[in-house]
Amino acid sequence: GAVTDINSKLTLNKLIIQNGGKLSCGQGYTGIEAEISGDMVVGAGSLIDASGKGYAGGAGPGAGESKNILDVGVGGGGCGG
Repeated sequence: GAVTDINSKLTLNKLIIQNGGKLSCGQGYTGIEAEISGDMVVGAGSLIDASGKGYAGGAGPGAGESKNILDVGVGGGGCGG
């Protein structure tokens, strides 16, 4: 199947990927942005793939935040009877 690299936002009425086709983003781009107002069909053996083309782990918009918490304690107790 054909490989199509997208380097800008897609605005479509319909998207159909079939016969082993692959939609990806070009080198140096960090993802695929698409606005599809109608149907989107990805047929068997076809795919949308941005593997290895995004931000590194923990980087980019929406990256998680790491916290080091050192003060950990356990509380317990109550009234015995």
